[in-house]
Amino acid sequence: MNCLERGPHMSLQTPNESTRTGRLPLPLILAIVALALVTVFVIIAVFTGNMNTYGGEVVVTVVYFAVFVLTLIGALAIESRARAFPLLLAVLADSLFMAYGVLLTWVNYVDSACAELYNDYCFDAYTYGLSNAWTAFWILIPVWVVFILPVLAAWVGAKLSGESLPLHAIWWVASVLLGVLAVMSWLPLLLERSFGFAVLDLYWRITAAIWIMTIAVIAVYALLYWFYRKQLRAARAQVSAEPGPAVSAGGLTPWPFAEDGLTPLPAGADGLPRFDVLATFDGRPGPVQPGDPEALAAIERGRVVAEAYRTGARPSAQD
Repeated sequence: MNCLERGPHMSLQTPNESTRTGRLPLPLILAIVALALVTVFVIIAVFTGNMNTYGGEVVVTVVYFAVFVLTLIGALAIESRARAFPLLLAVLADSLFMAYGVLLTWVNYVDSACAELYNDYCFDAYTYGLSNAWTAFWILIPVWVVFILPVLAAWVGAKLSGESLPLHAIWWVASVLLGVLAVMSWLPLLLERSFGFAVLDLYWRITAAIWIMTIAVIAVYALLYWFYRKQLRAARAQVSAEPGPAVSAGGLTPWPFAEDGLTPLPAGADGLPRFDVLATFDGRPGPVQPGDPEALAAIERGRVVAEAYRTGARPSAQD
């Protein structure tokens, strides 16, 4: 008999239940749409160009697609465990990263004067004569890091800001400015290599101005965070004191719950949960010990309770 089938258990109706049963979340839908649009663009480029020269382009495109998918999977995994993670922002940054790499790979600008002199092979001061495809390949990691940094900044700021609306608003402004800087830092290379457009001095002046604005906003956030530090500390202490799903020693696993799915197991003198209070299988000679099927089932009930509190649902016993 499976220990999860014994006795009354918890029945949860959470907002994510439809997702588990087949309905895709909005960020995942947007990511799939972005991937489809980029794929259509690549297919058009393949049929309208010279296929004999597209070996490198195909390889680099596959690499960018792989990084896009792996980044998205990582973001979805983090979001499932961290409520403050900005998943939509992560999908946007990941999609921009993929689109940037694919555009740089497949769109090649050829200066007619240069082509006449150098037989369609024109050296570039920024990339030492590398083709667009291999240029996109060698800058993949720096571009990915720059595009993902605003997402990490937004996540950290959301965690630090607690429930303070002013802090959240200011940090989101800072995150948006960081995102704009991420795009502007790599845009000149794409414009010059793919479209033959050299940015003007005004572009760098605007970039410098946005940098100054970003630093100023972060400075304001630091001042307000210092001002609200006592309120934030008190709010965290209040949340910790409220009844809810506890965790076992070390915070590694959810605190186990009894068969009714509502009662946490008592703690022993060592601070660890007392599994011996659980009902045992028929024929088991001694009390339940850590690692037994009944103990694992109790931990699983605790994980479900923790998920219910995280999503805002409330557990209820099922007869």
